[in-house]
Amino acid sequence: TSTGGGGGGSAASTPGKLIKKYDSVIPEAAKTIYESDLATSNSKLTEISIQVKNRVTSVEISVEKLSGKPAEVTVEIQNPVYEYIKIDHKNLDETNIDKAKIKFKVAKNWTTSNNADPNNVVLKRFTNGNWQSLNTTKLREDVTYIHYEATSPGFSVFAITFEAPP
Repeated sequence: TSTGGGGGGSAASTPGKLIKKYDSVIPEAAKTIYESDLATSNSKLTEISIQVKNRVTSVEISVEKLSGKPAEVTVEIQNPVYEYIKIDHKNLDETNIDKAKIKFKVAKNWTTSNNADPNNVVLKRFTNGNWQSLNTTKLREDVTYIHYEATSPGFSVFAITFEAPP
């Protein structure tokens, strides 16, 4: 067997939605969607990186900021939600995702107005009928935003929110 390089990617845009297509995704090379492309989704995501276990072809990743909690999400989040985002995929089985890293930013004034500790901001993923808190790390701050990174085992509907202190 031979291993070829990973295929290039292309981006298509619908207002408020980003669709990124990859000819090939291989385990040796993570695919990354950068902020310049993610801006199309109008979301506060700054980077998505996908690592696969086995080679896949004709992969499509779509990213969309949602105006509110989608109908298929039947469980409320207790604390205020900064943003709901839907990340979908075609031709990529969830079991083949080795890891996905999602970077995002939260406006400092949102944490202040919601009495949220910036260290308690979390990315939650809706899966199997429940919200799952993902391992979220605060990376840095700038004048306006606090930047975070979360690791997810797959894609679905996400919510940027915060955990109440214990």
